[in-house]
Amino acid sequence: MKAVNVVVLVVAAALAQLAAAEDNRDKLIPEYMAASMDCVKDYEMDFTVCKEMMKEGVNLAEEKYTPCKCVSACVAKKRKLMSEDGEYDVDAFRKAVYEFGYAPWSEEYDKVYPVCKDSYKGKKNCDAAGALAVCAWKNSKMMRDTIGQYMGQLDE
Repeated sequence: MKAVNVVVLVVAAALAQLAAAEDNRDKLIPEYMAASMDCVKDYEMDFTVCKEMMKEGVNLAEEKYTPCKCVSACVAKKRKLMSEDGEYDVDAFRKAVYEFGYAPWSEEYDKVYPVCKDSYKGKKNCDAAGALAVCAWKNSKMMRDTIGQYMGQLDE
């Protein structure tokens, strides 16, 4: 009887792992895009300015970049990745990446997060979001390509 229970547990664990590995991009990307579009409207973001923000040597404190930074914070808050007081929830962020069920994105997150985790330290809300976005942009070709696929290519 114990052997049957072990087999059932092993099979259940394998099925749970397969379910967790399911590719949820078709479901989740539209949800993130809807949140993004709401935030873009709220902050009247200009994509041209945001493209400029990603260039080397830009002063992120310039007022013209505020809408770009705040859209990222707005989306993070809508998706519960950032608290209302403006601090990233690292566990929620990681869980959200893995929720997509797309191994290349999870692997990229695991590679880029250690590089960017200090980029937003001591910052909150829009400033934290802007710092993390720029760091991830600079350190992840996959992020640049993915954004380009869904929102049009951004010049580097």
